[in-house]
Amino acid sequence: MHILSVDDDTVFTQVLLATLAQCGQTDVTTAMSGKDALIKIQQARVPFDCFLVDIQMPGISGIELCARIRAIEIYRHTPIVMVTSMSGKEYVNDAFLAGATDYLCKPLELIDIRARLGMVARLNEARNRYAVIASQLDPYSRAPELTFGFDEAVYVPGVDRLISYEAMENYLLTLGMKRLFSLTAFSVTVDNAWKHYEQSGAGGYLNMLGDVATMTLEGLKTEDVLLAHAGHGIFIGVARSELHAEMDEYEVTANLAMSELNEFYTEGHLPLPIVRFGSAVRNTMFGGLKPLRILDLALERSYGKQVKQLGLSWLAA
Repeated sequence: MHILSVDDDTVFTQVLLATLAQCGQTDVTTAMSGKDALIKIQQARVPFDCFLVDIQMPGISGIELCARIRAIEIYRHTPIVMVTSMSGKEYVNDAFLAGATDYLCKPLELIDIRARLGMVARLNEARNRYAVIASQLDPYSRAPELTFGFDEAVYVPGVDRLISYEAMENYLLTLGMKRLFSLTAFSVTVDNAWKHYEQSGAGGYLNMLGDVATMTLEGLKTEDVLLAHAGHGIFIGVARSELHAEMDEYEVTANLAMSELNEFYTEGHLPLPIVRFGSAVRNTMFGGLKPLRILDLALERSYGKQVKQLGLSWLAA
């Protein structure tokens, strides 16, 4: 794995290199600043597979660097792990909004590094599959047909504030471990998602999910919300605070926005996606919920017993 580590602390960098070597990772390039990192990214003969980025650095901060890396086409889905001593909620939120995949606080333990490297490997496998998506948008492409299961929490590229489901879990776990867990979660379901998957295939289904995510987030633009696709045509939204309107108001807004695309779907002989918002789940720092339980509750309030019948693997037993 080709890794770029960015940190202005030379002592920590040496410790990190030794820890990575213990995990069998020796192909590591180091940078002392955001500016230095951007130069090395540009000069790299082989693309990096992972970035480990500190937040507080002179000049370009780690969060700004994260956003700049995400703006580079080939790195839009490359894992970025923030490795920092900054544990405040605002840093965690800003990092994930900028495109971070995970967040680790110093000092690091070997077990944490091993776990993150395993996560990076899984995400890189998925990234290879996502690369097929872009190539299939080209009508002259000879890329193999895109395939994934309807139940898969497939990542939908190209939508701001839409992150992978695994990144959403990492975000909640980071907040929970730092006792910064004061959030609102809700589900957004495409009621006729299966028809789209069945009639238009994986590629067309993915485009539909992108439309729904875009219109949903547009209606929520005044809210500080992250969205992730969880499989089965269901999105989970997480807001940093209580939402300003009722769920049914957001539902009406989203469906009105989707109606603007009706002509497009009609021409494709596809039904217009129907969006349904589940009721909100609120948790505070003292609410007692485990970090990931808020996701389960958001889904359960939407589907109730039907969730178990769908066999959603990411729900707690």
